[in-house]
Amino acid sequence: MITLAIHTANQWPDSVCHISLAKIQQHTIIDTLDTYIYADDFDPFFTSLHGISASDVAQASTFAAFAPILTQWLTNEVVVAYYAPYEEQILRDTYNAHDLLIPNCTFTSLQARAKMEWPNVTPTLMHMALQASHTLAPSEGEMLATILCAMRWTKDDLQTTAQFASVVTSLAGETIVFTGGLADMTRATAARLIRQQGAMFSNTITKHTTLLVISASSIERHERTGQESTKWRRAKQLQMQGQPLRMMSEQDFSALLT
Repeated sequence: MITLAIHTANQWPDSVCHISLAKIQQHTIIDTLDTYIYADDFDPFFTSLHGISASDVAQASTFAAFAPILTQWLTNEVVVAYYAPYEEQILRDTYNAHDLLIPNCTFTSLQARAKMEWPNVTPTLMHMALQASHTLAPSEGEMLATILCAMRWTKDDLQTTAQFASVVTSLAGETIVFTGGLADMTRATAARLIRQQGAMFSNTITKHTTLLVISASSIERHERTGQESTKWRRAKQLQMQGQPLRMMSEQDFSALLT
Protein backbone atom coordinates (compact mmCIF):
# COMPACT_ATOMS: atom_id res chain seq x y z
CA MET A 1 0.00 0.00 0.00
CA ILE A 2 0.94 3.61 -0.61
CA THR A 3 -0.31 6.42 1.61
CA LEU A 4 -0.88 9.82 0.04
CA ALA A 5 -1.61 13.36 1.24
CA ILE A 6 -1.92 16.35 -1.10
CA HIS A 7 -2.29 20.08 -0.48
CA THR A 8 -3.24 22.73 -3.03
CA ALA A 9 -2.53 26.45 -3.13
CA ASN A 10 -6.12 27.37 -3.96
CA GLN A 11 -9.41 25.83 -5.05
CA TRP A 12 -8.09 24.75 -8.44
CA PRO A 13 -6.82 21.15 -8.54
CA ASP A 14 -3.81 21.97 -10.71
CA SER A 15 -2.42 24.17 -7.90
CA VAL A 16 -0.82 21.24 -6.03
CA CYS A 17 1.81 22.63 -3.65
CA HIS A 18 2.71 19.66 -1.45
CA ILE A 19 2.73 15.85 -1.77
CA SER A 20 3.50 13.37 0.99
CA LEU A 21 3.90 9.61 0.43
CA ALA A 22 4.82 6.48 2.34
CA LYS A 23 5.14 2.86 1.22
CA ILE A 24 4.04 -0.07 3.39
CA GLN A 25 4.92 -3.73 3.10
CA GLN A 26 3.91 -6.34 5.66
CA HIS A 27 2.76 -3.67 8.14
CA THR A 28 6.13 -1.90 7.96
CA ILE A 29 7.00 1.50 6.48
CA ILE A 30 9.79 0.86 3.97
CA ASP A 31 10.03 4.24 2.24
CA THR A 32 8.75 7.82 2.49
CA LEU A 33 8.76 10.89 0.27
CA ASP A 34 7.67 14.40 1.23
CA THR A 35 8.07 17.31 -1.18
CA TYR A 36 6.84 20.78 -2.02
CA ILE A 37 5.55 21.40 -5.55
CA TYR A 38 5.88 24.79 -7.20
CA ALA A 39 2.62 26.75 -7.28
CA ASP A 40 1.56 30.38 -7.31
CA ASP A 41 -1.65 32.31 -6.56
CA PHE A 42 -1.95 31.10 -2.98
CA ASP A 43 -5.40 31.58 -1.45
CA PRO A 44 -5.12 32.75 2.21
CA PHE A 45 -7.97 30.37 3.11
CA PHE A 46 -5.98 27.35 1.93
CA THR A 47 -2.77 28.59 3.55
CA SER A 48 -4.68 28.88 6.84
CA LEU A 49 -5.54 25.18 6.55
CA HIS A 50 -2.14 23.72 5.69
CA GLY A 51 0.34 26.49 6.54
CA ILE A 52 2.10 26.44 3.16
CA SER A 53 2.83 29.74 1.39
CA ALA A 54 4.38 30.84 -1.91
CA SER A 55 7.78 31.38 -0.30
CA ASP A 56 7.87 27.74 0.84
CA VAL A 57 7.54 26.40 -2.71
CA ALA A 58 9.45 29.06 -4.64
CA GLN A 59 12.39 26.73 -5.38
CA ALA A 60 10.40 23.50 -5.64
CA SER A 61 9.94 21.30 -8.72
CA THR A 62 6.88 21.76 -10.89
CA PHE A 63 4.23 19.06 -10.93
CA ALA A 64 5.17 18.13 -14.49
CA ALA A 65 8.77 17.53 -13.40
CA PHE A 66 7.71 15.49 -10.37
CA ALA A 67 4.98 13.49 -12.15
CA PRO A 68 7.23 10.61 -13.36
CA ILE A 69 8.34 9.95 -9.76
CA LEU A 70 4.76 10.13 -8.47
CA THR A 71 3.55 7.83 -11.24
CA GLN A 72 6.20 5.28 -10.34
CA TRP A 73 5.10 5.35 -6.70
CA LEU A 74 1.39 4.92 -7.43
CA THR A 75 1.18 2.58 -10.41
CA ASN A 76 -0.66 -0.69 -9.61
CA GLU A 77 -0.89 0.20 -5.91
CA VAL A 78 -3.68 0.53 -3.35
CA VAL A 79 -3.47 4.23 -2.43
CA VAL A 80 -4.72 5.19 1.03
CA ALA A 81 -5.58 8.82 1.79
CA TYR A 82 -7.34 10.27 4.82
CA TYR A 83 -10.31 11.31 2.66
CA ALA A 84 -9.60 9.60 -0.66
CA PRO A 85 -12.21 11.30 -2.90
CA TYR A 86 -10.31 14.56 -2.45
CA GLU A 87 -6.87 13.18 -3.36
CA GLU A 88 -8.25 11.11 -6.22
CA GLN A 89 -9.97 14.05 -7.87
CA ILE A 90 -6.96 16.33 -7.38
CA LEU A 91 -4.71 13.78 -9.06
CA ARG A 92 -7.07 13.15 -11.95
CA ASP A 93 -7.59 16.85 -12.63
CA THR A 94 -3.90 17.69 -12.26
CA TYR A 95 -2.69 14.90 -14.53
CA ASN A 96 -5.34 15.92 -17.08
CA ALA A 97 -4.29 19.58 -16.83
CA HIS A 98 -0.75 18.54 -17.78
CA ASP A 99 -1.97 16.15 -20.49
CA LEU A 100 -0.53 13.19 -18.58
CA LEU A 101 -1.94 9.71 -18.05
CA ILE A 102 -2.99 9.15 -14.44
CA PRO A 103 -1.42 6.06 -12.83
CA ASN A 104 -3.51 2.90 -12.66
CA CYS A 105 -4.22 2.59 -8.94
CA THR A 106 -7.06 2.04 -6.45
CA PHE A 107 -8.00 4.71 -3.89
CA THR A 108 -9.44 4.11 -0.44
CA SER A 109 -10.04 6.26 2.65
CA LEU A 110 -8.74 5.91 6.19
CA GLN A 111 -11.07 8.48 7.75
CA ALA A 112 -14.19 6.33 8.15
CA ARG A 113 -12.31 3.39 9.68
CA ALA A 114 -10.46 5.69 12.10
CA LYS A 115 -13.72 7.32 13.20
CA MET A 116 -15.16 3.90 13.86
CA GLU A 117 -12.13 2.90 15.93
CA TRP A 118 -11.93 6.17 17.91
CA PRO A 119 -15.43 7.72 17.85
CA ASN A 120 -14.71 10.23 20.63
CA VAL A 121 -11.49 11.62 19.14
CA THR A 122 -11.40 14.89 17.18
CA PRO A 123 -11.54 13.58 13.58
CA THR A 124 -8.30 15.06 12.24
CA LEU A 125 -5.42 13.02 10.91
CA MET A 126 -3.12 14.35 13.62
CA HIS A 127 -5.43 13.36 16.47
CA MET A 128 -6.06 9.93 14.94
CA ALA A 129 -2.33 9.38 14.48
CA LEU A 130 -1.74 10.12 18.17
CA GLN A 131 -4.16 7.33 19.05
CA ALA A 132 -2.04 4.84 17.13
CA SER A 133 1.36 6.16 18.24
CA HIS A 134 2.60 8.32 21.11
CA THR A 135 4.72 10.44 18.74
CA LEU A 136 3.72 12.14 15.51
CA ALA A 137 5.44 11.23 12.27
CA PRO A 138 7.06 14.17 10.44
CA SER A 139 4.74 14.05 7.41
CA GLU A 140 1.08 13.36 6.75
CA GLY A 141 1.86 10.45 4.45
CA GLU A 142 3.88 8.88 7.24
CA MET A 143 1.12 9.61 9.79
CA LEU A 144 -1.29 7.65 7.63
CA ALA A 145 1.20 4.81 7.30
CA THR A 146 1.86 4.79 11.05
CA ILE A 147 -1.83 4.29 11.75
CA LEU A 148 -2.12 1.48 9.21
CA CYS A 149 0.95 -0.31 10.54
CA ALA A 150 0.11 0.14 14.23
CA MET A 151 -3.46 -1.10 13.75
CA ARG A 152 -2.39 -3.72 11.18
CA TRP A 153 -5.22 -2.59 8.91
CA THR A 154 -5.37 -3.87 5.34
CA LYS A 155 -7.34 -2.51 2.42
CA ASP A 156 -10.25 -4.76 3.43
CA ASP A 157 -10.44 -3.03 6.81
CA LEU A 158 -10.91 0.39 5.31
CA GLN A 159 -14.27 1.86 4.45
CA THR A 160 -15.03 4.52 1.91
CA THR A 161 -16.85 7.69 2.88
CA ALA A 162 -20.08 8.66 1.16
CA GLN A 163 -19.86 11.97 -0.68
CA PHE A 164 -23.32 13.16 0.27
CA ALA A 165 -24.83 12.98 3.75
CA SER A 166 -28.09 11.09 3.39
CA VAL A 167 -28.40 10.55 7.16
CA VAL A 168 -29.20 14.16 8.06
CA THR A 169 -32.70 14.09 9.55
CA SER A 170 -32.94 17.62 10.96
CA LEU A 171 -31.46 21.00 10.10
CA ALA A 172 -31.56 22.24 13.69
CA GLY A 173 -28.16 23.42 14.88
CA GLU A 174 -26.55 23.24 11.43
CA THR A 175 -24.55 26.04 9.80
CA ILE A 176 -25.54 25.76 6.16
CA VAL A 177 -23.98 27.04 2.95
CA PHE A 178 -25.42 26.69 -0.57
CA THR A 179 -23.48 26.26 -3.78
CA GLY A 180 -25.18 26.85 -7.11
CA GLY A 181 -28.63 28.26 -7.83
CA LEU A 182 -31.50 26.32 -6.30
CA ALA A 183 -34.18 25.09 -8.70
CA ASP A 184 -37.33 25.58 -6.62
CA MET A 185 -36.65 28.68 -4.53
CA THR A 186 -34.41 31.69 -4.19
CA ARG A 187 -31.49 31.56 -1.81
CA ALA A 188 -33.17 34.20 0.35
CA THR A 189 -36.25 31.98 0.71
CA ALA A 190 -34.08 28.98 1.56
CA ALA A 191 -32.20 31.03 4.18
CA ARG A 192 -35.50 32.09 5.79
CA LEU A 193 -36.78 28.51 5.87
CA ILE A 194 -33.65 27.06 7.46
CA ARG A 195 -33.66 29.78 10.13
CA GLN A 196 -37.22 28.76 10.95
CA GLN A 197 -35.90 25.23 11.57
CA GLY A 198 -33.23 26.41 14.00
CA ALA A 199 -30.29 26.44 11.57
CA MET A 200 -27.88 29.21 10.59
CA PHE A 201 -27.28 30.40 7.03
CA SER A 202 -23.94 31.57 5.65
CA ASN A 203 -22.68 32.55 2.21
CA THR A 204 -19.11 31.45 2.92
CA ILE A 205 -17.46 28.09 3.65
CA THR A 206 -15.53 28.38 6.93
CA LYS A 207 -14.34 26.10 9.71
CA HIS A 208 -17.75 26.66 11.31
CA THR A 209 -19.72 25.27 8.36
CA THR A 210 -21.40 21.94 9.11
CA LEU A 211 -23.48 21.34 5.96
CA LEU A 212 -23.04 22.23 2.29
CA VAL A 213 -26.15 21.97 0.11
CA ILE A 214 -25.18 21.28 -3.50
CA SER A 215 -27.70 22.41 -6.09
CA ALA A 216 -29.07 20.08 -8.73
CA SER A 217 -27.45 22.22 -11.44
CA SER A 218 -24.05 21.94 -9.73
CA ILE A 219 -24.37 18.15 -9.51
CA GLU A 220 -25.45 17.94 -13.15
CA ARG A 221 -22.48 20.10 -14.18
CA HIS A 222 -20.12 17.91 -12.18
CA GLU A 223 -21.49 14.74 -13.79
CA ARG A 224 -21.15 16.30 -17.24
CA THR A 225 -17.76 18.02 -16.97
CA GLY A 226 -16.19 16.87 -13.69
CA GLN A 227 -15.98 20.50 -12.52
CA GLU A 228 -16.88 21.57 -8.99
CA SER A 229 -17.59 24.98 -7.52
CA THR A 230 -15.12 26.78 -5.28
CA LYS A 231 -17.34 26.11 -2.24
CA TRP A 232 -17.54 22.41 -3.10
CA ARG A 233 -13.75 22.18 -3.33
CA ARG A 234 -13.27 24.08 -0.08
CA ALA A 235 -15.72 21.78 1.68
CA LYS A 236 -13.73 18.76 0.51
CA GLN A 237 -10.53 20.39 1.76
CA LEU A 238 -12.09 20.89 5.20
CA GLN A 239 -13.31 17.29 5.22
CA MET A 240 -9.77 16.17 4.50
CA GLN A 241 -8.60 18.26 7.46
CA GLY A 242 -11.05 16.37 9.67
CA GLN A 243 -13.84 18.91 10.02
CA PRO A 244 -17.22 17.15 10.48
CA LEU A 245 -18.70 18.92 7.46
CA ARG A 246 -21.28 17.03 5.46
CA MET A 247 -22.69 17.50 1.99
CA MET A 248 -26.30 17.15 0.89
CA SER A 249 -27.97 17.30 -2.49
CA GLU A 250 -30.62 19.94 -3.17
CA GLN A 251 -33.19 17.15 -3.48
CA ASP A 252 -32.47 15.81 0.01
CA PHE A 253 -32.42 19.36 1.41
CA SER A 254 -35.84 20.12 -0.08
CA ALA A 255 -37.22 16.91 1.43
CA LEU A 256 -36.25 18.13 4.90
CA LEU A 257 -38.18 21.34 4.40
CA THR A 258 -41.48 19.60 3.65
